[in-house]
Amino acid sequence: EVVTNFSRSNQTVGSGSVDMIISVLQGASAVCQAAAVPLLCRYSIPTCDPAFDIPVYQPICRRDCEIVRDFICPEPWQIMLQLLSLVNFGVIDQPDCEPLRDASAGDAPMCISTLDGGEIPIQLQTGDSCYSGRGRGYNGTIAVTQSGRECQPWGSSGPHQHLLEFGNYLELQGGHNYCRNPGGRGERPWCFTTDRSVRWEYCDVPQCDLGPTCQIYTGEICRTNGSIGMDLLFIDTSVAEQSEYEAAMILFEETISNFEEQCQSRFWELLCISNFPSCDLSYPTPRPRQLCRGYCEEISRVCANDLARLSSFSNVLVHDPVVIPDCSQLPEANGGDNPECWQPITLPTFQEQSVAMCYNASDRGQAYNGRVGVTETGKVCQAWDIQVPHAHPITSLFRRYLEGHNYCRNPEGRGERPWCYTADPSTRWEYCNIPLCASATATDDPEYLKYVYIIVPIVSGVLLVLVAVILVCICCHWQHTNRKERFPAEKDAGERYSHPIMPLNLKYSDAKGSPNPLYALSPLPLQEHIEYDGVQLPEYPRESIIYIRDLGQGHFGM
Repeated sequence: EVVTNFSRSNQTVGSGSVDMIISVLQGASAVCQAAAVPLLCRYSIPTCDPAFDIPVYQPICRRDCEIVRDFICPEPWQIMLQLLSLVNFGVIDQPDCEPLRDASAGDAPMCISTLDGGEIPIQLQTGDSCYSGRGRGYNGTIAVTQSGRECQPWGSSGPHQHLLEFGNYLELQGGHNYCRNPGGRGERPWCFTTDRSVRWEYCDVPQCDLGPTCQIYTGEICRTNGSIGMDLLFIDTSVAEQSEYEAAMILFEETISNFEEQCQSRFWELLCISNFPSCDLSYPTPRPRQLCRGYCEEISRVCANDLARLSSFSNVLVHDPVVIPDCSQLPEANGGDNPECWQPITLPTFQEQSVAMCYNASDRGQAYNGRVGVTETGKVCQAWDIQVPHAHPITSLFRRYLEGHNYCRNPEGRGERPWCYTADPSTRWEYCNIPLCASATATDDPEYLKYVYIIVPIVSGVLLVLVAVILVCICCHWQHTNRKERFPAEKDAGERYSHPIMPLNLKYSDAKGSPNPLYALSPLPLQEHIEYDGVQLPEYPRESIIYIRDLGQGHFGM
């Protein structure tokens, strides 16, 4: 049964709006469609909660909504919101994750999860004597709550009705009433009780010894800032619990907010992936999937100053489990090596419309879209979408170009050239025998380009300096030549001072009666002596004045 608000619409109109929303997802990936369609249906036409006698709808769980919105279908989600804002006409609400409630064991109304069911990963299975993490892998036979109340069988609808279906939660099958934590909804194993006045309670199941575990992320800060989504996380409880990491991580918020804007998101990713690494599902026991060394070194290089500040800040915290990774201790990305490291997903640009027959060295074959599905030794490639015979994290969830085939690829440039996991259980992965494109030259070689980027700036700098020196020399030569043309060379010192000394006769310069130029140019009559109030003033001896040439107007303002 579903809840319909007839004051706004009816099921027919509401279903039509849902169909319109789903049509937006037709171009999305298969993973997006599989996750988003049931969630949108449950959101738009919610199920009635049988725990109530009046119509009360069962909301979807907030975590499911956020994962679909932020990780699985980010672009289709935005397109859907834009479409609803234009043509919805108030029939159904735009999907909004914020008001939704988090899953909390058996609380009513119970939120519905479309993502947390299915088979329990082997890394979560802890046996029948104790539980670890949130206890989803516990399969013991305790059937009494911590207060001593008997558990209600999961398949029974009385005395408490619920919608935890066997088809979604395999751990509830078998008609038993043992304590479980379906989908990790609670903090630890629990059950509905046979007491009508108490709907549910946690069970008194002992916790396993502290040590490595795989857990579902239940925090907020790294989902918001650090790209932590729906993966199982590796937590070593002998060091700290997930809640302790979360509390310590919050202390970094103010400090990181003062970093350069381009580095803030990278730091969060560095911290979250390092301290909340995903579990490596290639192993049957909990192991972390570490950062790739190259990505760590890139962040350290680009944000060196802020990283130093962050390291200094973390050192002053007492008993802080959060660590800053040492890049030198991290593994290199190399094809499908196990354990496989983590680095951001980058989507290649397939510029060629036709199927490629070769790969380019410039991108190490990341944009190769050919159809070779055999390794260089003749082994058939394992399809990227499946986890048999080799479990791996390089899936098509965020890499649509890996969807539905087993062709050789090089996701994120992890290998030197296109490769694949093999269908041979004894060989995890191999490179493929794909030829290098004939158009590739030495200039496609990254090593060649590295030297070009170093040598070209140096040579260019030297040439610029030489050109500048030559220009300076030309200018100096031009100025010197121009001066010689404007002012002919003066005589040497001996000739310069060989002019006769002016006589005391001021009107004539020599005995021949030549006019004295100083007298002729003087605006006032020259006198033998200059006096002021009867006192003779000192002056330069006239007989020592030597006439060389007329300065003329323009030299000294005359």
